[in-house]
Amino acid sequence: MTYLRSYETTKWFANQANIETPTFDTLIISPDGETNIQLIITDDDGCIVADDLLLTVINNEVLVILANVFNPSNSTFGIETFDVISIVNRFAIYDRWGALVFDEKEFAPDDQSKRWDGTLNGSFVESGVYVFSISYTNQEGVAISIFGDVAVIR
Repeated sequence: MTYLRSYETTKWFANQANIETPTFDTLIISPDGETNIQLIITDDDGCIVADDLLLTVINNEVLVILANVFNPSNSTFGIETFDVISIVNRFAIYDRWGALVFDEKEFAPDDQSKRWDGTLNGSFVESGVYVFSISYTNQEGVAISIFGDVAVIR
């Protein structure tokens, strides 16, 4: 890993289209299909650092947004993107041993009562990492399953 104290210029390239930006904090693009993205940074001493990645867009929509950390004392865990989901078929959360901690089926994605409050049998779960599984049907009628983890902190 290379650390830069300060930098002189940044240049973004996306499929040979140069995108110059004053800072490298954010780049927003809307590619179709496969896009090669490269960032080149030149520091104040003239040293160059470059990195690139291949971005493959399967669908031009944001499918779901989920937090990766939450505090059950002041929030709940669930789907944050509603407009592309027709119905959530199943939303399940498991502890590190694979025991089912939370399970909801067949609900509208904006149903706030179907979010996990960080409890099991009425008591807050221990801080740690929990695995989630979400199956949903999108607006086009396609069934999609996603898996991930969320850290519970207090």
